[in-house]
Amino acid sequence: MRWRQASCWGHRRGISGGRGRVSRKSARTGRTNVALDKPPRSPSLAWREEIVAIVLLSLAVLALAVLAALLWARLRGVRREAGRLRGLIARRAEEMAALRRADGAVLEHLPDPLIVLDAERVVRRTNAAARAAFGADLGAALRHPGLRGAIERALASGAPLPMPVPG
Repeated sequence: MRWRQASCWGHRRGISGGRGRVSRKSARTGRTNVALDKPPRSPSLAWREEIVAIVLLSLAVLALAVLAALLWARLRGVRREAGRLRGLIARRAEEMAALRRADGAVLEHLPDPLIVLDAERVVRRTNAAARAAFGADLGAALRHPGLRGAIERALASGAPLPMPVPG
């Protein structure tokens, strides 16, 4: 191996100017390989900063992946809890419907007439005895002065008032 210094223009022989490139003639091919004047150096500061930036970016991506996995696990837990609560609400709704049916059956079979009004004086419920006692025109019966006075007293006091049924 023979090292020579060549000029900037890539001359193959001799020393020309002292500032050139180091060349080496290959024994196998006979060509001159041109290399830098100085031996290889450690990476420059900019290159190191790029490596640090890549490492930091990789760590940030890894942290985001871990965070996403944790959030996904939490979301699965929330979905599982929501499903459990939906089932509980459905069971409670079925229980309420069964209680309403039982309540309606009890009220329907009471021997005394029953009329349930809301705060706006709208009829919400009647039983069979009330329909038999007052007939199909329940509105006319509710306009009766005696019944109307009882309704006004009940709404004013907030307590139910019994009223005798003519019969």
